[in-house]
Parts: sequence; structure tokens; C-alpha cells
Amino acid sequence: MPLNQLTKLTLKIDELVNNDDPYLKGNEIKCLFDQYLPKLRHFNCSIQTKSHLDIKSFELLNQQWPMKFRLESTNSFAHFYTVPWSFESLYLSMLSIDDQHIIHANIRSLIIHNSFVFRSSRFPNVHTLYINIFSHLSLDNFQGFTRLRTLTVNHINLVPNYVIQRLHTLILFQIEDLLNDETYFHNLDYLVNEKSFSNLLFLRIN
Repeated sequence: MPLNQLTKLTLKIDELVNNDDPYLKGNEIKCLFDQYLPKLRHFNCSIQTKSHLDIKSFELLNQQWPMKFRLESTNSFAHFYTVPWSFESLYLSMLSIDDQHIIHANIRSLIIHNSFVFRSSRFPNVHTLYINIFSHLSLDNFQGFTRLRTLTVNHINLVPNYVIQRLHTLILFQIEDLLNDETYFHNLDYLVNEKSFSNLLFLRIN
């Protein structure tokens, strides 16, 4: 299909680089769409960039396709995306501050790298969860993950027992705690040591 006939466009860019201009301007993106994609009706995106975002310049683009913005305090990168979130995987830290209380039913894979306050009820269809924090997780952090089947976490003591009983695959960064843990893993298909993952060292339970 010729580009000028395109009606739907989805962009997912992990690092957008603009060497010609340190600022990323929404009005320039809007002009490109108007010129080259005149029939575009549906647009979804998730774009991370090290360029500075000129948020005011996104006003017209934001009117046509509502967006949220996440700016790091260190200015190391910025992230903007159309709402609602339209992809099946998500780094929780990528969400805008004012978008952290919305229910995201389409997300299947959730990655948490920092100690964000989050409620699992906002992600009712997550089946794969990756948590790379060492603080204790409350029951509220897990109760809404009724469809969770694969979990990656630092060590077993961070996970309530009833959550483990739902899993098919449990991936741990530290396995030392297993020696003193009385949890039964009869429901698991695989218990994996993340440190040995590159060597494909799996322990099949059943």
C-alpha cells in the first residue's frame, strides 16, 4: 500500500535519535503526518528519546491523538505515548505520573524495576511479571494478578505463598532461600535460576 494511503500506524521506538536537532517537536511530526499520511485515522505510539521534548509543540498532535509524557528528572531520556496504552508489554516506570491509576486491561507482560507504588488490580490480564526490586511486596501488590503464570523475582521470600501456587514458571535471581523455605512447588512446571538462565539450566518440577 502506498504511504499516502495508510490509515493506521503503530510505532514502538525504544530510542529515537535526532542528530540534527536536540529538541523533538510535536508540530514537526504533525506536519510530516499531514504531508505524507493524509489519510491516517488511527495512530498508536510508544517512543523513548534522549532528545529534549518541547511539550508545548505537541498541542495540535495531542488534540488529534491524546498523549502522555514522562520526563526523567535527570533529563537522560523522555517517553511519550498515545493513550490508552496500546501495547501488550510495559515497563511500569514508563507511565506518566498522571496515568498510574488507570486500568490497563490489554497489558500481558509487566516489568517493574523500581519501588513504585502500584496495585495489581490495574493490570488484571498480566500473565508475565518481572520484578527487580528488593523491598518486600505487600499482598495488595499481587491480589489482582489472577492470571499470573510466569514470575521473575529476586528471591522467594518476596512472594506470598498463594501466588506461587498459581504459577507455571518461577524465575529467581537468588536460590539460597529455597534451602530454608517450606513452600511446595507441586504446581510449577519450571523453577529457574536467573543467574544460570544463559546456560539454560532449568529444574523441571513435574
